Amino acid sequence: MPTFIYPARTWKSPWKGYTIDEKPCDVDSNDLNVSLERDMWMKYSLPGRLIQSKITYGIISLGHSHLWDIHGCGQSYISNIDQSILAISNDQMDHEDILIHEI
Repeated sequence: MPTFIYPARTWKSPWKGYTIDEKPCDVDSNDLNVSLERDMWMKYSLPGRLIQSKITYGIISLGHSHLWDIHGCGQSYISNIDQSILAISNDQMDHEDILIHEI
């Protein structure tokens, strides 16, 4: 799942919630404006949702650089159905990583 998070400071900022009208029913309102964006990606995106989908492995690939003078942020990761993070990238904006995990 390719993703680009902008602005770059968002990754380590309080989570503002979903930007869509229909939010998943399991979203805890106590997470809003308290928990960090990066933590909510682990909870509400691929790692937290794999068990519901019955998909064994998943990869989140975050745009992690400068694109047309827009600075992206975040960490790419490989996770599995038991919500384990098998590989994770560095969270430095100007750092490139290649994630490798044998399946």
